[in-house]
Amino acid sequence: LTFQGGARAAAMAQAQAGLADDSAAIYFNTAGLGLFKRQELSLTHMDLGEGVRHQSLAYARPLRGEGGAWGAYVDYLNVTDIHGYAPDGSRTGNVKANDMVLGAAYGRSLLPNLTAGVAVKWLRETLADEADSAPAADAGLLYQVFPGTRGGLTLTHVGPSLNSGDPLPQTLALGVSQN
Repeated sequence: LTFQGGARAAAMAQAQAGLADDSAAIYFNTAGLGLFKRQELSLTHMDLGEGVRHQSLAYARPLRGEGGAWGAYVDYLNVTDIHGYAPDGSRTGNVKANDMVLGAAYGRSLLPNLTAGVAVKWLRETLADEADSAPAADAGLLYQVFPGTRGGLTLTHVGPSLNSGDPLPQTLALGVSQN
């Protein structure tokens, strides 16, 4: 959940709560889907070094007639060759780890200057032979304060703890963008 899709978002340290005007809105502020006028596909691959790779695929499409847009995405983080050790400190060999998120989102205009969006997702984490998963949801709002200036509020990763008892990293973000 630390790495999410979109090259622009990655370049901007994922500061997207008030910007959210491309397919990365699916990850950062689903209310941005309410602004979509045409379909968009985003593919991202990041090689982060040390055997860590991140890939994402996101697609968003406006709905005809009623306004708003829907989107879907898959996000995958893979870590290879982690040195494994037994409790006594002896080396056991290499293990692999990966995280995957599958999600769907919808956003639409509520008022002339206000859009809202929601997303549901399924998270899965794997380390060696152990796997854990949980459902989660996101919600967001975007408000056009002035022409070219938007403010956004988003709440992400809301859901139950993983089966291991680890809580999801719920995040409340507030952002402003000036175009």
